[in-house]
Amino acid sequence: MKKLLLDFVYAYETCNFRCGYCSSRKTATSVGSEEALRLKRNLDAALASLTDSFLIYRFSGGEIFLAEEVLESLLERSFPVTQLLTNGTLLSDALLDRLASVRERVVIGVSLDGHTVAMNRMRQSASGMTEPTLRRILGHLSSLLTVGVPVEIQTVVSEANCSGLSAFLDFLLDAYPRENLLVSLFPVRPLAGKLDGADFVKILSRYDRYRQILPSRDYLEGLLHCLEKGRRDPCHIPEHISFRVLRDASSPAPNLVRYFCECGGLRYVYDSGCSSCYTHYDLYNSILAGATSASSIPFPLFRNPLIRSYFRETAKRRRRPGNLVRLISSGKARILGNRL
Repeated sequence: MKKLLLDFVYAYETCNFRCGYCSSRKTATSVGSEEALRLKRNLDAALASLTDSFLIYRFSGGEIFLAEEVLESLLERSFPVTQLLTNGTLLSDALLDRLASVRERVVIGVSLDGHTVAMNRMRQSASGMTEPTLRRILGHLSSLLTVGVPVEIQTVVSEANCSGLSAFLDFLLDAYPRENLLVSLFPVRPLAGKLDGADFVKILSRYDRYRQILPSRDYLEGLLHCLEKGRRDPCHIPEHISFRVLRDASSPAPNLVRYFCECGGLRYVYDSGCSSCYTHYDLYNSILAGATSASSIPFPLFRNPLIRSYFRETAKRRRRPGNLVRLISSGKARILGNRL
């Protein structure tokens, strides 16, 4: 079966950060050659076990840039689109050159919550991000964009940065080439309380200024609604995106777990358990629901002819899942704790 995207988490236990809102924890600043070899072998076996094919293969950790040889093996596979998620602290000259050579089929996701250390105080460690770390990330961001590698900045919105997001967007527009840049804003999960949405209102009022680097207006309106009142729309994501986590990925006995979705498993039926859930995948959700046109988004990923064709074909057969399908899916997610 052909699906839109595979969200594959490997090296979950290996990271050089300890972010306050992430379940991964700092365990390493490097990966040895033997560990990398086991990681690659286990990842190859896990990918070989998949029965579906995908247009976008998204890989994350942990921090997957700790093992460049594994990244190289993924790039050699020539997936239609490969997305690699990183915290942005690690980028060798050799890897930059390699990414530039395949920039037509690769997207780098960089987790970054703003352009100041104050906005990133929930990242890196319990005491927040240091100024040298932030400068290094911004430097790597510049290097990637300068050689034409598409970059999606994934910004977790929290009380630490919600009042400064428009200033962050202004900074990015002034400092970097915008042709290959997308900034995806989504709230911290779980959303414990209401965040101040005043800056989102400002961003929406100036959407024409920011549209080159932002998702669609519908995405932002849905995000603001989620922050103020709870989730606005039903979710189509589990129909089109598969989620896998390879636990203990560098051990002799890894465990490949299939998840219903990334957010708790209940979005498919849209009940109270997912009312505060909003992620970067809600841009896909907006396109799948017919509220956003993929052609209106300038980011290179959405110019890919295979991906545009997928959205067009999906629009022809768009329908909501039947009640029986929704009931069975919800029951599985509840009983198995989001595992299928």
